[in-house]
Amino acid sequence: MDHSFATAWDEGLMLGSRRAWWRIAAQLEEQMLRPQVPTRKQNRRTRGEKPVLKATGPGQIWSWDITDLYSPYKNCVFKAYSIMDIFSRQIVGYRVEEREADHMAVEMFEQAFKDYDVPQVVHADSGPAMKSNALKNALEARHVRLSHNRPNVSNDNPFSESGFRTMKYRPGYPKVFVSVEDARAYLNGYVPWYNCETCSSWSGTGWQDGYQPLRLIDVTHGTTDPKVSSYGLVRLSSVERPVPVRPTSVA
Repeated sequence: MDHSFATAWDEGLMLGSRRAWWRIAAQLEEQMLRPQVPTRKQNRRTRGEKPVLKATGPGQIWSWDITDLYSPYKNCVFKAYSIMDIFSRQIVGYRVEEREADHMAVEMFEQAFKDYDVPQVVHADSGPAMKSNALKNALEARHVRLSHNRPNVSNDNPFSESGFRTMKYRPGYPKVFVSVEDARAYLNGYVPWYNCETCSSWSGTGWQDGYQPLRLIDVTHGTTDPKVSSYGLVRLSSVERPVPVRPTSVA
């Protein structure tokens, strides 16, 4: 429209102001059928329904992801694969490779199935390896339901992300690995420590029973360590200790 107005102006035809040209054009049917320029709000994809998964015991729902382990070399990172039980928070499968590949993920899951049996659901984000046909076929062959995060949502896989953060913010984490063998050696030492030494606070039937810290491996296998149980009882006794009566007046 501005081009037509300027052309008429150059030819000496002053038919109306620029605003009048646009007002008349807005009333024409052909002008109204022009496609609208998409805005940023219109370009937003529908995120869909938020995935909600609830585990009432270990071995029901697994969450898995892949994170980068940095090296001192440019454009070179190692890939740490990890499978976590969302109820006990135990790492049930892991491996470190030089690249991300679906067949490596399938091999990791096959070994995890041998060690911990088959879960009901496996949740992951929407990465290439997570949504690959090879992994999908392997899981569906064992009647495992797949769950994925919503598009453009980065916090729909919180358990695996939290597990990677625990590893990378642990004191002594090297941050840089010279070789894939060094990365594997670190994970081979970290995972047993994480599963067998770290504790998660669990309660009994309610707050009155006290919060009893249990090791992740104990939650998975349904066992408790006597030292851990006694520590929970100490905390319970301190909670139930009667509060001293304060004097309300001074003689």
